[in-house]
Amino acid sequence: SGRAAPLPQGDVVARVLDAFRAEFAEDAANALYHVDPELSARRVLSRGQRIGGVVALLLVVVAAIVWPLPTLVTIVGISSVVFLASTLFKFGVAMLGSRYDLVERVDRAELDALRDDELPMYTVLVPVFREARIVGRLVENLGRLDYPVDKLEVIILVEEEDDETR
Repeated sequence: SGRAAPLPQGDVVARVLDAFRAEFAEDAANALYHVDPELSARRVLSRGQRIGGVVALLLVVVAAIVWPLPTLVTIVGISSVVFLASTLFKFGVAMLGSRYDLVERVDRAELDALRDDELPMYTVLVPVFREARIVGRLVENLGRLDYPVDKLEVIILVEEEDDETR
């Protein structure tokens, strides 16, 4: 009838999200690509990389037809070297990491000396999917976190089609 009626803020947000859902999804997925395609991961391989890959694959196929055994030995050898290099790198990183204490020790005096205004803002993202049974308890336990409420943002992420958890 053309009359305006006040709505709770949650209803306004829900209606805006419903009305512009497709635009929000498009923007989230493609905004960086439209602004600066070079910084976007939308295009995985450049044209030159695709051409180079096809040429390399064709060369391997031709080599496998002309020299089957040497080509197979070369492929196995290259694969073995790459696997060994990867394994050695991971081992090296693990050994370097093991030299450091993973837990930062803090004593009670340091904790007591902390002021709420010195603490950083934290956002905790909690994805749930088909977990209606536990989500209430989860929210309750998250509410018990020993951190200033004005410095803590907890966002429960629920899939759009997960009516059970909603």
